[in-house]
Amino acid sequence: MGALHILSGQTEIVEMIIKKDQSVLKQKDLYGDTPIFCAILSGQTEIVKAIIEKDWKVLEQKNSNRNGNAPIDLATTMSVMSSGRDNEDKASRVLNKVLESKFLGNIDKASQEDFKELFLKKILLKGIYSKEDAPFYFECLEKAFDKITPENTFKKIYQELFEKVNKNQSINLKNDKNMYIFKSDLKEHSSFFIFHVNKANELTSISYCDGNKIDEGGKIEGSTTHINGVTTFHLKTPIGYDNDFAKNFINENTKDISPGVFYDKFREKKLYFKGSHIEFSEITHSIPTRVQTRGNCGFKSPSLAVRFISHQQNPENMVYGFDPKTQEPTGNGHHEYKEFKDGLTKNALDFIIKMKEKISSESPSFSDYLRKEIEDVMTMVTTKNNEKLLNDDQPRKEFHKKMRDTLFSAQRNKDEAPPEAKVRKPGITHLSTGPQVNRE
Repeated sequence: MGALHILSGQTEIVEMIIKKDQSVLKQKDLYGDTPIFCAILSGQTEIVKAIIEKDWKVLEQKNSNRNGNAPIDLATTMSVMSSGRDNEDKASRVLNKVLESKFLGNIDKASQEDFKELFLKKILLKGIYSKEDAPFYFECLEKAFDKITPENTFKKIYQELFEKVNKNQSINLKNDKNMYIFKSDLKEHSSFFIFHVNKANELTSISYCDGNKIDEGGKIEGSTTHINGVTTFHLKTPIGYDNDFAKNFINENTKDISPGVFYDKFREKKLYFKGSHIEFSEITHSIPTRVQTRGNCGFKSPSLAVRFISHQQNPENMVYGFDPKTQEPTGNGHHEYKEFKDGLTKNALDFIIKMKEKISSESPSFSDYLRKEIEDVMTMVTTKNNEKLLNDDQPRKEFHKKMRDTLFSAQRNKDEAPPEAKVRKPGITHLSTGPQVNRE
């Protein structure tokens, strides 16, 4: 089926094609998308409806190029990302059609909003806790922070990041220097450039934030688990910075390029502007972080940028070091950021637990689905908490105990004592008794 027919909303032609040959519903385009994914991406509700009515099994399709997402995942993502934008109504109608078709009943607006919030919180917690991939768009990360982020220094930096990324709006420093942050626009990967500009409006250095192990310079001696997640290229000669600099730089170096191709240029220090190789006086590395081992760059890379910004704004107090003996990051900056993530986790779980208590929908199958998704999240966090509690040297043991007790109370009779002994036994980690839903 021609993608142009779907993108242009030519419902009658699409219906004619699938009536003649239903097998086209399984055909994939260059991006691995079948027609149902193309229709969802383009916001064509009537075409989504026509495809589902022809074969409801399209709702079970998975797209390997989209982290194994099903149509319901993509429809939810598009609806979340469109919030507050011109295409919000289109995306909302598409999601409603997918939900009604999948769960055979009317899904009211309040239930849809709960579903989107649960989707966001689950992916956010997967980014923090799970060992599985946690595909997460930057726009989704912003929405996930809307209602639950605890008040502290990092909340302010995240908010400033969301407000100013890609907009040539400076993040100011005490010494009158400015930082402009932009997404790299690498193909299917989240990472960031920070452009450092002096009072004379000249670019003096470029920082790149990425949790992947890219070059030898970012490695931490003696560690196989951690790297420095921020590389800063200090220019030998400052370059005039204007509103088009960042856009031109990214178009020339990273836009729509695969990470592997860029990493080759990165290792050779070949960054370009207007066709010329930028020369550097020195290259420094900072912000120790655990090596990214799974697909959670949508959470990992912004967190590196936020920690780097916190150090630039307050270098005396926001210190980020690494202890080769313990093989763990050190410094007040790391300590405060861990506390921030603990608060973020707690607030996300509180939201999910409250949602479990109020689930209500005209579709019983949709309500059951929500409950199973919530159990899935609770089991994931319980497993991670129990793993942490097995470590006698865990510095945040009290936090993990509180999380375990909170989850236990939500899943079991409140009069029953928390399973202290079970925490000590490897393998006894899941408290959920309900069936688990594979969402990835």
